[in-house]
Amino acid sequence: MFETVNRNALIVRPKQALLNWVNSIFPEDPISLDALGKHDNANVYLIPEMNYTEESLQYLKDNFEPILEEILFDWCQDDELWPKNRNWKMFEEYLDYSIQSVVIDVANGKIEKEEF
Repeated sequence: MFETVNRNALIVRPKQALLNWVNSIFPEDPISLDALGKHDNANVYLIPEMNYTEESLQYLKDNFEPILEEILFDWCQDDELWPKNRNWKMFEEYLDYSIQSVVIDVANGKIEKEEF
């Protein structure tokens, strides 16, 4: 029997605007959305469980900055090269996202956490 997890899932994928920024920093090795492929090109964040999608969206709007910065770091570790005006509008321009209210653990064993 599967178990649900008391979290919502935020799934975040890069959009062309993010790749345009990456390609401007690393023009010698351009990346396209097609090259990223269908699998393993998204990050999944467990966020607090909310009863309504509107609540989850408000949580994301209030807490998007560390998520955005973690994604920028994934692409470029030099934060001096990051866009300066990191705001909600940029988050929406750079990232496609969805919030899922049902998170089901189908694996056996304990969930392990690792800080980074």
